[in-house]
Amino acid sequence: MHRRKHFTLSVIMLLSLFFFQGALLAVSPITIQLWCGDLYRIEGLKPLIEEFNAGRKDIQIELVTKSAEARNLIPAVAGGVAPNVIVGASSWDRDFYDQGILADLRPYAERDRFDLNEYYPATLELGRLSSGELFSLPLDVQIIVMYYNPQVLAEAGLVEPGSGWKVADLSAMGSKLRQRDADGTIARHTLIAKHPNHAGMFFMALNRSYIVDLSRGIESTVLTPGFRAAYETIGRLINEDHMRVEGVHSGVNTDLFTGGMSGFYLDGNFRLLDLTTAMDDVRAATLPIPESGVTPGAYLWTRTLALVKSGNPQVDDAAWQVIKILSSPESLTRFAVVARLMPVNKSAVGRAIFREYVQQFGSALDVMASHYLPAGSGYTEMASPRSGDIRGHWGTLQTRYMRNQISLTNFMEELAIKVEQIIQEIKSGT
Repeated sequence: MHRRKHFTLSVIMLLSLFFFQGALLAVSPITIQLWCGDLYRIEGLKPLIEEFNAGRKDIQIELVTKSAEARNLIPAVAGGVAPNVIVGASSWDRDFYDQGILADLRPYAERDRFDLNEYYPATLELGRLSSGELFSLPLDVQIIVMYYNPQVLAEAGLVEPGSGWKVADLSAMGSKLRQRDADGTIARHTLIAKHPNHAGMFFMALNRSYIVDLSRGIESTVLTPGFRAAYETIGRLINEDHMRVEGVHSGVNTDLFTGGMSGFYLDGNFRLLDLTTAMDDVRAATLPIPESGVTPGAYLWTRTLALVKSGNPQVDDAAWQVIKILSSPESLTRFAVVARLMPVNKSAVGRAIFREYVQQFGSALDVMASHYLPAGSGYTEMASPRSGDIRGHWGTLQTRYMRNQISLTNFMEELAIKVEQIIQEIKSGT
């Protein structure tokens, strides 16, 4: 009898321990590791993650300062230590999706009725295939912007550019803006471009032409009238001394613009904080109508949130919950303001926190949101498979063209051959 009671008690204790451990497992949160390598984006994410972790007991986010570039992510996936969510980039994400690393978010979004109409269309296109798969959601958007110094324009007796102005007007303004020293050195410039790529991006998009078109798979668009028109404009502005490009022309840098020695400046929206710190007033021009006469476009790309497949449906669903909360309209707006970036959601411009952001950094933000973002395209080389290879050839060849080392025809023909070779390799899987 004593042994039977002892046995029964032991069984009860074992069962209790089993159920207690099961209960602990049931309430233990799923930890979702999120990689981000940019300190300013981390600052934007931190308050959102802290709020998420405080309000959720079932899921906790671990923020890791690490870039999700291929050199980091691919070995982590191979070693079984990959993150669950990454701050990706439109120029990386497609390759990761094609390699089976990223999940298609479409089933999650459809199940939860996640509103994709909140995004500016081009920002969403950069993470979505023409067949509908959604491999990332935009977190913030990068834009190539034409800035101007209103004080320099006023000193030259010029009216600030308004809606409907033309590239031809830029050249006309240049005759008053450009000044030379006695030895012929340009003392005040018409337009400074931060980088050869920035100049190429701006004028390609302005003419609604890119290196590739992803709207029907992938096609080269190098040998098109729009592409030629873009680089004819670039060549003419350079040859007429109306544009100088850092990396092409010696002694050219941002300081020329911030120091009042240039009327206009081409750079990304991410430079606005530096410009407003260095200048009393800096503004963004609306998109000028190109000489081809087409409705002007804007060049943009995105940083993103993407889900790295773990093989565990419960973990992947928790990762989606993280992406969904961080992608709410309020979260996207707060993130962009704290990180000093541009939001990807259309409702941001009317939110009080964004209006305060505009008051602090100027009307350039409104111009970017109202003129540039709606004019962008997501079916470009910035979302292409092997984006880095395509843009690498383009960057090298266009710099040679801007230096007058090769003709426009040679630039286009050589680039077309390189791009077509990559496209055929993509299509054949080699």
